[in-house]
Amino acid sequence: MLGLFIKDLKLLKAQKKLFMLVGIVTAVVLFNIQDGTEMIGFMAGYMVFVVTMAATSTIGCDEADHGTVFLFTLPVSRKEYVLEKYGLAVAGSAAAVCIVTVLVYLVSVVRGSQLMAEQLFIILIMMPLALILFSLMVPFQLRFGAEKGRMMLLGAYGAVFGGLYILKNFTEKWNVDLSWIGQKIERYSQGTWTIVAVVAALAVMLVSYFASVRILNKKEID
Repeated sequence: MLGLFIKDLKLLKAQKKLFMLVGIVTAVVLFNIQDGTEMIGFMAGYMVFVVTMAATSTIGCDEADHGTVFLFTLPVSRKEYVLEKYGLAVAGSAAAVCIVTVLVYLVSVVRGSQLMAEQLFIILIMMPLALILFSLMVPFQLRFGAEKGRMMLLGAYGAVFGGLYILKNFTEKWNVDLSWIGQKIERYSQGTWTIVAVVAALAVMLVSYFASVRILNKKEID
């Protein structure tokens, strides 16, 4: 499996200009914002999600020119192939979180301020959220291929957001008060929500992993 990991790192190395651009944009924005925990959260999410989602691009690279056929002639099982993709995503998102944390810390040092717990919470919470999104994408990509899988997933997201939009209009039209949901959320600490996010991410990744292995085992590689 180490060989697969090295292969994917070499594939991602071809995208180094993209990663450098994302890093530069993130650094420039962070060093120029005056006061914006929300902007820090946005930039942290931007960098973590881009790096994590890059792991899914390696699936498409593997499928190009029948590369997957060659891979499975090597002593690599389909279970190991799927596991390596999840390991790559975790490593990438962790690296992105570390980089963003260092950047935010440097900004605070330059400005003579302190790294606030709220800022750290926003940065850390991005990793499980990015891994949840990654876990939703992988089964679609393995089942339908890289391009068609993305379209199917976008359609699923569209259905979810469409349902939320309809629900929002329904509550406004019938004066349904949902403020109690926000009040209940605020009752719990940031640490609690971090634990909830991590547990949710682990659960989704576990289900996604077994689903992906099942899909790949049934798939005819050609």
